[in-house]
Amino acid sequence: MAKRPLAVQLDEVVQAMLVSLRPRPEEAPDRNLAPLMRVAQVLRELPRQEFRATLISDLQRRATMNEAAASRAGAAAPARAAHYQRPGLTSITPYIIVRGGAQFLEFLKTAFKGVEQMRMPTPDGLIMHAEVAVGNGAIEVSDGSDAYPAAPTAIHLYVDEYVPDTDAVYAQALRAGATSIEVPQDKPYGDRAAGVKDAWGNRWFIATYLGQ
Repeated sequence: MAKRPLAVQLDEVVQAMLVSLRPRPEEAPDRNLAPLMRVAQVLRELPRQEFRATLISDLQRRATMNEAAASRAGAAAPARAAHYQRPGLTSITPYIIVRGGAQFLEFLKTAFKGVEQMRMPTPDGLIMHAEVAVGNGAIEVSDGSDAYPAAPTAIHLYVDEYVPDTDAVYAQALRAGATSIEVPQDKPYGDRAAGVKDAWGNRWFIATYLGQ
């Protein structure tokens, strides 16, 4: 019987080893078969038990971390879901059209600590569009024109974090050029409120919630 190639002999030994069988006796085993069988036996026993335990622990830890990250992302998703408005703007954002837009922007900064976020001037220096953050909201501003004439409006400035003291903000608005239409006083519905009118005819109702 012809001697079988080493590769065939080794393949049969490995196959028998994997299913815990004894390979058939080889009449003329290749002299290199024995050391290769020892290597195959070592490989069959890998990975060692210590490595398996470490790998399982690491995979479990990563799974826990991924679940926690997914949970945090899921909890934060509702806050990131709304992309229909620019940052800083709320669902209702006042748009005030005035004559003298640049001066009105300065009034918002001085009277109510407004922070200018955007200004788009026209070639002749008027305000095409501007945005000023006030408290946790914003006010949009533009200069009036024939197509969009200036029109005074009324604003309720009511942000507790921003207006902790109605009296102080009322006085600050007067110093910025506004005139009083109502001195600060406690209201039966729980606010301490005051009113001023700016030079453009807009009425500002300043309030702090005191509680019922």
